[in-house]
Amino acid sequence: MKKLIFLLLAAWFSCQLPISAQQVRFGFIGNSITIGTGLSSPTTECYPAQIGLMLAQKYGDTCEVRNFAVSGRTLLRKGDYPIWNEPDFQRALNYAPDILFVLLGTNDSKPQNWEPYGNEFLTNYRAMLDTFRWRNPHVKFIVCLPPPAFGIVWGIRDSVIKNYIIPLVDSVAKMYDALLVDFYTPLIDSAAMFPDKIHPNAHGAKVMARIAFDKIVASDIIHQVDTGYTFVTSCEPKPMGDLRRGDTLTLTYTTLRATKVYLNGEEVPVNGSVKLAPLTDTRYVIKAVGPRNDDSIVFVQKVYIPVLTRILAVATKTSFFPGDTIIIYARYFDQKKVRMNDTTFNLTWTIRQGKGRLFGSANNQISLVADSAGEMIVNCQAENGVSYDLKLLVRTPVAVSVPSIKEPELYPNPVADYLFIRANAAQSQSVLIAIYSIDGKMKLYSNRTISGSDNIIKLNLSQLPAGVYLCKIVQNSQSFVHKFYISR
Repeated sequence: MKKLIFLLLAAWFSCQLPISAQQVRFGFIGNSITIGTGLSSPTTECYPAQIGLMLAQKYGDTCEVRNFAVSGRTLLRKGDYPIWNEPDFQRALNYAPDILFVLLGTNDSKPQNWEPYGNEFLTNYRAMLDTFRWRNPHVKFIVCLPPPAFGIVWGIRDSVIKNYIIPLVDSVAKMYDALLVDFYTPLIDSAAMFPDKIHPNAHGAKVMARIAFDKIVASDIIHQVDTGYTFVTSCEPKPMGDLRRGDTLTLTYTTLRATKVYLNGEEVPVNGSVKLAPLTDTRYVIKAVGPRNDDSIVFVQKVYIPVLTRILAVATKTSFFPGDTIIIYARYFDQKKVRMNDTTFNLTWTIRQGKGRLFGSANNQISLVADSAGEMIVNCQAENGVSYDLKLLVRTPVAVSVPSIKEPELYPNPVADYLFIRANAAQSQSVLIAIYSIDGKMKLYSNRTISGSDNIIKLNLSQLPAGVYLCKIVQNSQSFVHKFYISR
């Protein structure tokens, strides 16, 4: 009897635990409507973010909302842009949400998607929910009827949404005992909240959030979540994609409620990053061990041996004059179009067109001097036959004509104390003046600036003795020499 009373009290107490003990995690899968396209601040104004605010007001910080939507995506696996192929879909799957919120179908209504593949919509929808249930057997589903399309935009058709997609989503809700959120009927007369006829504005996003939130609260789905399970919630390799042999990657992972975590059998921190340098294709298993269960994510890193498949030659100048020296650099790329920065190849450089000289080949570069004007083609070729033709233009030098200047005037001659020089200039320019004695010794030097309106230069020669002198004037790269006399 005492044991029964204890069990009843324990059951009652567990029912009274605050919602914070549950840590309910929402994952949102959708398209541009869910990601917040057209909003000034999509991350804060989209309807999932608004639902998050409403959940926080009611349940505190116990509900986590993650948005994995991608604009323009379809639920159909053979659609033009399937959500299945997106990294965010894999992230959502890794996240193993307690509640999966799905709003898809709008882009599936496009002719190129619905006409050939519409009969696969139900099967694909069920496959998506089954995939998330495989990832987290305790997941709850919220499936949504898409909002109306208030015009045919980008091929999206309301007739297909209303007559085909909505009945199929309704069937899915019944098959999976999922919570159904209707975004269509309540918004049928709300065209003003959809400025581009497809995406809600900020007010429309709030209205959608309120519709969904009221359903969530009324259904009490949050309290139906079976929490306390352990998951590896993320696995992010950087860089993404195939790895070049010799390079390293950083594998960042997170777990939930794990007491221990193992990477290929070796214990690692429960959350963190690990640097890896696989030499061949390698299968990595991140295993999280928790109080109630274990969970694993498998990640396969493919490794390839880089092979030179493309050379690109780049010159310091592609247009220059004969006699100029330019430098040409060779850049290498492998079969994955990745630049091979740490590799040097033996290159053969050849001038295939034009006249000039190549010299100083070293460290993937060479110098070039062109001998004559015209188009030049310089070829660089590696030992495996990969080559590149670099086209260059050697320009024809253009002679610059210097306008002739009228010879300056000197007066008076002979000179008593002051010599005046009248120069000629249409614009401001510098004039150099030097006074020499008849035996070639400089007696005076002056640099003056003249213009069209102020073109008379006055020199004080009162300190020079009487005699014969020469005045040299340099103006606009032209020189003039005048003889004059000083008399006392």
